[in-house]
Amino acid sequence: MMRLGSASFIHGSPVVSKSPPSDYTASTTGYYDAHATEFCANTLPVDMSSLYDPFLREIQPGGRILDAGCGSGRDSLAFIKMGYQVVSIDASAEMVKAASKVTGQTALRMTFDEMPFEREFDSIWACASLVRVSRRDLSAVLNRLHASAFSGLLAVRHSEHRTAESRKRRSPHIHRR
Repeated sequence: MMRLGSASFIHGSPVVSKSPPSDYTASTTGYYDAHATEFCANTLPVDMSSLYDPFLREIQPGGRILDAGCGSGRDSLAFIKMGYQVVSIDASAEMVKAASKVTGQTALRMTFDEMPFEREFDSIWACASLVRVSRRDLSAVLNRLHASAFSGLLAVRHSEHRTAESRKRRSPHIHRR
């Protein structure tokens, strides 16, 4: 492999990175807008139930969940089917369309720093979405998420690239205020 500037080449052909940029704003939303179909096909069938159980233990049945960075809508749909009230948000227009279609309810297009919510949710599910936030923005984003919840924030973070086996072995990373 040869690198030229920020591009990589193998045998003279460009290599397209399958990973989105680290900044969650314009470049990341552009990535997800361009790759929405592929992303949804790869993520919708993934069984995340082993991560749901520890998260949902902290929430009353029928409670309100903010799915922050909802992507394909897979997790929002799972929570809705379990009887929770879910608000789904994503910065990508194409992910919002996909999540709205999957869940049958309107997902909202907004970035974390555009969230207008104040103490409206019992908990916040942020599955693999905070990894897109740059270090310089992370504190402000966590403060916005904290402001959105009634009480302690439960922000679930994990790498979407872990194997199924590693997901079974580890519970989600849960933050409490």
